[in-house]
Amino acid sequence: MKTLTRTIYKAVDGTEFESKEKCQKHEQLSEAVSLIMSVLSPLPKQKDCSFVNGEGFIQHNKYYFDRVKIQLLELMKRHVTHDWIQQSIDDPTIHSSWVGRLLDDYRELEPLRIAWCRISCTDSKYREWGQGYYAEHPEKGTNKQLN
Repeated sequence: MKTLTRTIYKAVDGTEFESKEKCQKHEQLSEAVSLIMSVLSPLPKQKDCSFVNGEGFIQHNKYYFDRVKIQLLELMKRHVTHDWIQQSIDDPTIHSSWVGRLLDDYRELEPLRIAWCRISCTDSKYREWGQGYYAEHPEKGTNKQLN
């Protein structure tokens, strides 16, 4: 029998890595994403699933929301080479699912994927819903501003 000893590095958010370098990269990306996202109103504190189930929305300011979206895309360009990223910067009408699909393929970009989920849950009136379904079908949610 062999006894193996492994070192695991744990990031501030609890994600575990087998290398110090990967952990440090994750923490740097998390910090950059958090700084960008800090401009938006925070998600509501939930004791139940009402926000996720369409019970209201967070109203964002168009200027700040658009700025956050562009900053996330610019950050993503440093890690992923794909035309969809620049196209999404150049044309704000491109559906957020294009970039979402790319982020699903990059496990090491999880902080970006989580932040992009908030972008994808926001409708054309800059109302962020608890899930993407309500961003696509806002009439199915409760018309109640939570912030």
